[in-house]
Amino acid sequence: MTRTTTAWVAGLVPGALALAVLRAFDVDSDVIALVALVPVIVAAAIGGRRVGMRVGAAIGVAYAVALLAPFGHFRIGLTRDMLVLAVFVAVGTAVGELADRRRPAAPIEPAASDGDATALIRAVSHDLRNPLSTIRAASSDLLHGGEGHDAARREELLGLVVTETERLDRIVGNLLHAGKARAGRIVPDVGPEALRAVIGDSLDRLAQVHPQPLVNEVPRDLPAVMIDVVLVDQVLANLVDNAARVSPHDAAIVVDAALDGARVAVEVRDEGSGFGAVPGDPFEAYVSAGGSSGLGLAICRAIVEAHGGTISLVDAPVGACVRFTLPVADV
Repeated sequence: MTRTTTAWVAGLVPGALALAVLRAFDVDSDVIALVALVPVIVAAAIGGRRVGMRVGAAIGVAYAVALLAPFGHFRIGLTRDMLVLAVFVAVGTAVGELADRRRPAAPIEPAASDGDATALIRAVSHDLRNPLSTIRAASSDLLHGGEGHDAARREELLGLVVTETERLDRIVGNLLHAGKARAGRIVPDVGPEALRAVIGDSLDRLAQVHPQPLVNEVPRDLPAVMIDVVLVDQVLANLVDNAARVSPHDAAIVVDAALDGARVAVEVRDEGSGFGAVPGDPFEAYVSAGGSSGLGLAICRAIVEAHGGTISLVDAPVGACVRFTLPVADV
């Protein structure tokens, strides 16, 4: 089965089942719309922009016909039908465009088994729920608030949409890295970089998404490291996302680093619930204590090992500490 066919199947079959089953149980139509967006995103992540746009249009029309009065009809014009269709198409197109940009030249090999495919769909459902809910709420407020919002409120709502879209981008990145890791295709494009600056840029951006204080304690006098900035940013984003998910809102998440021979050891520390409840190896794909897909740490390990480093959990008196190493640049 080709990637395009897989994308169509992954989008249309679950989408149709979701519409039919949830409508039969008289679930609220807005909730059904949110659930129906998940297979659109899966199809777009697998098949790219064109498939995402078309699957989004197909499920959007089906949703409008089946769930919006008058039932069995699709009305042309500035109606709710057209608004729903626009949202479905926009989400499919945006996620597909992100997937196309990040897709390697060689095709990503499909999951090894039906079990992996099921786990992947479950992972996507977990990780996409919060950003999609936020985007939906902010967009709805913008749509229905109209001129009642002042400029500051509109800027705040648009900022939420942008930051949550960036979170979706990271999720898509994890999915694509998962495929490359399985095929052994993560090849960093490395160069000498100042680690404190790289971490500072990442934390500045992540601070727009997370309520916890993000503290950069990386010393300024560390030697440069040989890294792929984009990939290391993905590692930091995954680790901070993990920490923020289980940490109190007023508890700092700290990133520190120290020279360790020919490597620099980076630590991400939090004051959350730790990893005690995680069954099995937390760095294995789909292993999680709940509330996330379990892909994030597996991708971190694949990226760090592709740099020639290691990643592990470190004992901490409170919360959790993840430590990973990166090679020092020979400059």
